[in-house]
Amino acid sequence: NASGGFRLGVPGGTYLCTSAINIYKKTHLVGVGKSLSKFLFNHTGDGIKSTWAINSSTAVNIKVEAMIIQCNNGSNAGGGFVDVGGTFVDLIDVQIDGFRYSVIFDQTELADIDRCYFSDPLLAAVWLVNGANHTPGADPLYTNRITIKKSQIISNGGAAIGIVDDGGVTHCFEDNNFQGFVTQIRSAGGKGISIIGGEFEGATGTPIVFDTLAYGGGAVGATTNPVIINPFIIAPNGFNAVKFFSSGSGITAVGGIFRSSTYAFGSVSNITNATFINTTNDGGGTLRDFNATVSNVVFADNETTIQQPAWTNATYQNGWIDFSASYHGVGYYKDSHGVVHLRGVAKNGTNGTAIFTLPSGYRPAKGMIFPAASNSAFGYVDIATNGVVAATGSNVWFSLDGISFKV
Repeated sequence: NASGGFRLGVPGGTYLCTSAINIYKKTHLVGVGKSLSKFLFNHTGDGIKSTWAINSSTAVNIKVEAMIIQCNNGSNAGGGFVDVGGTFVDLIDVQIDGFRYSVIFDQTELADIDRCYFSDPLLAAVWLVNGANHTPGADPLYTNRITIKKSQIISNGGAAIGIVDDGGVTHCFEDNNFQGFVTQIRSAGGKGISIIGGEFEGATGTPIVFDTLAYGGGAVGATTNPVIINPFIIAPNGFNAVKFFSSGSGITAVGGIFRSSTYAFGSVSNITNATFINTTNDGGGTLRDFNATVSNVVFADNETTIQQPAWTNATYQNGWIDFSASYHGVGYYKDSHGVVHLRGVAKNGTNGTAIFTLPSGYRPAKGMIFPAASNSAFGYVDIATNGVVAATGSNVWFSLDGISFKV
């Protein structure tokens, strides 16, 4: 009943259910084991659910333990266990099979999933909702302090994701075993996510992905301050073990084996305030491919390989042209530490004028003057805050090789 406040034992057997079961406050629903007490659902909706007011916090003190929650309808669109707005929710030693999502936590707080077994969801094993993608009108940043530990999370049928973490505060995934899926953890918009230990195997794409978009749609921002400690991650051939599709801030990676034929860690966005300590790639690839700006990053291991951007050819001004095919033409790039590099030899331009102009983001905060070789005589380069790179010396040939500065 709606008042709750009881411990309900579920004897061994299979219980056929044609609609969702609502569970109320202060209820401990306990079976006699995953192989013995089974709720079998045959509809397209949720299995067991706990629904409360959104955009608030309701202490419900619910525990579900030692049973199977299973769906045999291949068109299911719900969750095996669904909580909306509840605080103090525990799933212990529960097996959930065949639902679109094994578990949905939407504005759930102080919740633990411990020693559970999630097998063959149609889309994802766990969905941590952030915003209104599940419940209309739900605000973001209410799904907080979620722990998933010592659980088996498996897909034999190509489900998309093991854990969809669309944001919230303090989510911890500890000592879980993932098998299958395209991606095994996908995080966006979170604050303080921790991935501790665990084994990640059999993914068909990048096992761990950090993004800025909720899986259900909508921008939620980058995950900040993620911590990855001592996992064992096996990436499929050609994929990173961990990929940052969002700007990474406050990343900490300590220990662990990241088995990848390419790079253990990859990023297409800026990485700031990060620390990598004793991480290892034993899959034949290297550790990092940060093809983006890196700032205030500590690499305390045996590899610091970072892919740098290609050179960009300058657009000449004032009659300047390449000096010779035997030398580089004038070009520039900005490395992963925010240092701009120039190179190349030019000729024929008007002395004292701009050779080219650097684009925004590549310009110094204040004007800078550099000595330069100029037809075997002294010359100088004046780089202004508007990006103008002017040459004074000889226009028989003028070299920009070796010039670099921090922006």
